[in-house]
Amino acid sequence: MNLSNYNTTDEARFLHLRHPSSNAKLFTGADPKEPIGITLFGSDSARFRKAQHAQQTRRLSGASKRGRIKLRSEEIEADATDLMVAVTESLHNVELDKPLENSESNYRKLYDILWIRDQVDDFINERENYVGNSLTNS
Repeated sequence: MNLSNYNTTDEARFLHLRHPSSNAKLFTGADPKEPIGITLFGSDSARFRKAQHAQQTRRLSGASKRGRIKLRSEEIEADATDLMVAVTESLHNVELDKPLENSESNYRKLYDILWIRDQVDDFINERENYVGNSLTNS
């Protein structure tokens, strides 16, 4: 068995957002209905690892100056947001009062919404979303 067949891809994949209570996939109201979602790189991707290494280097640099690592929960949450922003390639049919353009500031606004943040975090950390030929999640 060739285990390299199970390597994760370094390509971004589409997360189809789901309703926070019914878990139904979200679509635009327009006809034809279009999926609402986000294209994301996974936690094994070069993009994720680069952002993660930068965070760890920053933390370790601060620790060497202070003699220990000292983190507040707000810093951990901010770092998690930074990782999500770093792996976001694009938004699809996403609106917050108006359609959102692809930009770091809009990604940050979107990830302030906890149910979206949870779905993004789960998606980028699920290797099955990045193995094989599937281009969308189910």
